[in-house]
Amino acid sequence: MATQQSIDQLIEYYVNLLIIQYHGLPKASATITTFVTALLANNVYFDVLNAYNINPALGPTAVGDQLDVIGKYVGVNRYYSAIDLINYFAMVNYSQHSSLPASPPAFGFGTYATFPDYDYNGTLVYNDIVTSQNALSDADFLLLIQFMILCNNMNYSAYAIDSALWTIFGDQVHAESNYNMSMTFFFVGPISTLLNTIIFKGLLPVPEGVGFSVVNNITDLMFSMTTYADAAHSVYSSFGYGFSTYSNYATLAGQVLEYSQIS
Repeated sequence: MATQQSIDQLIEYYVNLLIIQYHGLPKASATITTFVTALLANNVYFDVLNAYNINPALGPTAVGDQLDVIGKYVGVNRYYSAIDLINYFAMVNYSQHSSLPASPPAFGFGTYATFPDYDYNGTLVYNDIVTSQNALSDADFLLLIQFMILCNNMNYSAYAIDSALWTIFGDQVHAESNYNMSMTFFFVGPISTLLNTIIFKGLLPVPEGVGFSVVNNITDLMFSMTTYADAAHSVYSSFGYGFSTYSNYATLAGQVLEYSQIS
């Protein structure tokens, strides 16, 4: 709520606007005080304004129902759903049955004895489903709203996309064009609930008609190749480098991109 001090200061301001022949007269001052007090209504409009603030730099931000209302204007809600397909059914050949592939993981039929222990039987059960009743926290939903406001007002140029991603996620998310009407989003480190929700809801900033893929769990530069034409124009990924040389092969850091990292 607005403080009494701020209300009194506004009343005093308007009283002091009285023309000189009425300035200082008790009844004139009291009349203006009555009118201004009624108009200010205890500064309730400032309280409403502050209650829907989404900029932490301006003070406490909206929470709960206020965020839900703002989300309706922005075009998003805090609820998400997804299916955790870490375990799935797969057929393997005879030579693999004793040592099932681990990347990506492959599991065959479960038995009556192993069914309750569904982690490794390839059976999708209710506990694997993140339902639409799950909701983002106020902190995550606030970030999603801020992100969507940026997306709703951008021209989807490379600069605008990079700027929006950096503003909300810093160096955790990086977008690159593949120069073939597709983009790749690189997620550094573990993927958060918010980022997973953005992927599921299809809210990554992609120009119309452009496809995209996601590479997650980036912990280091990845071994990669480029074409002669791209190399001639110094077109390289920020997350990739090519073969090592005799002088640096023993010290060159990097990771191998695995299938499980691509969505």
